[in-house]
Amino acid sequence: MNYNEFKFAMVLHGIDERLVKACEHFIIKENSWVLKRPIERRTEHSDLGYAELADITSLDQCLLEIKDAIEMSTCDYDSLGRSLEKLRTKQLYKEPGKLIKRIMLKAFYLQNGTI
Repeated sequence: MNYNEFKFAMVLHGIDERLVKACEHFIIKENSWVLKRPIERRTEHSDLGYAELADITSLDQCLLEIKDAIEMSTCDYDSLGRSLEKLRTKQLYKEPGKLIKRIMLKAFYLQNGTI
């Protein structure tokens, strides 16, 4: 599966295309060594070098984690109680946080031939 197919799959699951595109460089760079491993050595329990990914074992779980991380990243208020959701969303599309990038990496890994 190439990255465009992955992007299409994420959009079908309700993840914004701009966010998936913002994670592209990180995922391609990190996955260059992961996908070279033989299929027999790939498992859904692999943490890909990031401890927080060890508990994620399915694509559905990845999607829930991504949506939760998006919500937590954009939910913010200023000192007067006004919502900063639009500003935080724009910032998120420019530079997603480490957690979102890593969970997106795990989703890409799970869609690319784990056993």
